[in-house]
Amino acid sequence: MKHHSPTIALLIRLGILAVGISLTLQAFASPSKPSSFVAGATRPLKITCLTIGSRGDVQPFIALGIGLQQDGHQVTIATHLEFREMVEDSGIAFKNIGGNPQELIKHCVEYGYTKFREWIDELMITVPEACKGTDVLIESPTAMMGIHVAESMKIPYFRAFTMPWTPTREYPHPFAVTSQQLGKYYNRMSYNMFNYLIWKGIESKVNRWREEKLKLKPTSFAKLRTANIPYLYNFSKHIVPKPRDWGDKTHITGYWFVDQQKKPDQKKLEDSISPDLRSFLKKAKENHKKVVYIGFGSVIFPDAQEVQRKLERAVRKAGVWAVVSGGWADLKPHEKDAELLDSSRSQDSPIHYVGAVPHEWLFSQVDATLTHGGAGTTAASLRGLWSHHFSAQKTNSWNTDIDQTLFGAKLVKKMGVGAHVKSFKVSELAKVFRTATTNPEQIRKAKAIGEAIRKASGCTST
Repeated sequence: MKHHSPTIALLIRLGILAVGISLTLQAFASPSKPSSFVAGATRPLKITCLTIGSRGDVQPFIALGIGLQQDGHQVTIATHLEFREMVEDSGIAFKNIGGNPQELIKHCVEYGYTKFREWIDELMITVPEACKGTDVLIESPTAMMGIHVAESMKIPYFRAFTMPWTPTREYPHPFAVTSQQLGKYYNRMSYNMFNYLIWKGIESKVNRWREEKLKLKPTSFAKLRTANIPYLYNFSKHIVPKPRDWGDKTHITGYWFVDQQKKPDQKKLEDSISPDLRSFLKKAKENHKKVVYIGFGSVIFPDAQEVQRKLERAVRKAGVWAVVSGGWADLKPHEKDAELLDSSRSQDSPIHYVGAVPHEWLFSQVDATLTHGGAGTTAASLRGLWSHHFSAQKTNSWNTDIDQTLFGAKLVKKMGVGAHVKSFKVSELAKVFRTATTNPEQIRKAKAIGEAIRKASGCTST
């Protein structure tokens, strides 16, 4: 008898039985009896995963896709063109929905949301095309258009995400986290508040598209808000326990790691690590130096060079060494900054700058991480580290109040495995670097959390 993974079993049980889920208060009816779709679960299904954002938003869907294909289904991931190679190298079909996420965020920082509204027009063209012929649609809620396409196609629809999107009294919407706790009524209200503001910004455009292209009646926020949609959250119950007010269609499955689903090509992985990085890490070990990873993923800093100078001074003040990932902020010595350039070229420099390096390898080589606290990066950090994780918030960064505030800043502090770095003051950073690499109690707790995460997988067959 074939054993399905926990996530796959949930998809089959929830999705096939609930193919007639009302996305907009019975806006469409079940096209057939549930029993026929239960029988359908024994045949291969065409499943499309729709997501937007950075690499960390796409990778979990690759892990899920591998798991679904191992169960005999056919999976397509619809996302940005820059992730095509990564998706196809994993043996999963790819569909392009347009948009360059890095340029999109950069334009939003510089010009507001005008560029984002333009991209909505593109999604209205690309998403229906990407979903043609699919039996099941799994969408990141930030993609927004899939729910309407699924309704027009009368197919099962799920949402899957790296951070909580279902209203709860226990904590606020990830985009509405405040510096102070405002209580359970604010927490639950924040979900409707955020979603309402987003909906009002696109309502007329979406309803015109629904009528003219999808041949659907206009919808409303009230209908979308009360839609009975199954959610699959790919984070760990050890990090975010399931809130008591979430229903039985909302599931925390555990993290979806690609390397748990498919053994990585060890030669390709080893070849991707530069000799310079290996030499730097070896030299740090020989000199008995603790190494901190510093990287801010998709965060873009208007004052990146100033942030970089403070990080360098803090590293030297703390007496640690650091591997700094440039990320979308492009943290690296530039020709026009002679001081940083000369410092980085020094043979005795305690800082090594890198581009993209596999987290699953690098995080097992360092003692602590300083990150933006994105959900995926936090997961990889807590899983891979034998020490300590801590997170910084940059208040003038465009996407400061997203998942990093919930996952990176507050949860790691609450669990006792990290700190919430509220500013880039050199003295504060240096203190955190020292604590992160020397505090035995925090190191012990980080090891325990990492072990729990490594033992579980939302996609591993049981």
